[in-house]
Amino acid sequence: MTTSINTWSVGAGAYSNPTTESTGTGLGQEDFLQLLIAQLKNQDPLNPMEGTDFTAQLAQFSSLEQLFGIGDSLEEMLSIQSNNGTGDVGYLLGKVIVAEDDSLTVNGGLSSSANFTIEEDAAVSISIFDSYGIEVKTINAGSLEAGTYSVGWDGRDDSGVSVEDGSYSYEVSAKDSSGLPVSTYTVVSGEVTGITYEYGAPYLLLGDQMVSAGSILEVHMPETATDSES
Repeated sequence: MTTSINTWSVGAGAYSNPTTESTGTGLGQEDFLQLLIAQLKNQDPLNPMEGTDFTAQLAQFSSLEQLFGIGDSLEEMLSIQSNNGTGDVGYLLGKVIVAEDDSLTVNGGLSSSANFTIEEDAAVSISIFDSYGIEVKTINAGSLEAGTYSVGWDGRDDSGVSVEDGSYSYEVSAKDSSGLPVSTYTVVSGEVTGITYEYGAPYLLLGDQMVSAGSILEVHMPETATDSES
């Protein structure tokens, strides 16, 4: 059965900026100015610095000062971008998201929800792999019209035995009536129950399943009891 959801779309990205600490060995503005003054005080009176040389050193000092200013501005901009990209995902708690993802989680013998979209009518098969990349299940979904569908895996392998709890992935293959490949993409949907971070990047928790905040395609409010009854 085709899944149809009215949603509004949102993009979320993650940006990580490595910080740079001063080692104390670089030449700062004060050092440069002190060296220039010392050079002027100790120059040979019989062979003073040429005007062009002095002008060139002043130009270097001016360039150095501008570079320090630019560096400070860039650091501030990157800090703002980092905060916008990774820190502002709290509003997604309690929302239902749709994200591009090919992962599945089995917990207590039950598989997490997963979906796929085909852009044209096609014959579809779904392959499910364990964390080692070994195929454990093949699902022949048959001929489907263009649209979005649920994977509908029961958590069992090709022999009918329940697989172990853990992380899995899936791949969708679709071909048209001429046997030519049809474009597909895999998506996961669910209510955001928590937020975690790995290497500074935010991940949304859909129960036990982690989804990158940067892979979000859609966000919408969860259905209420009134909505489901109407």
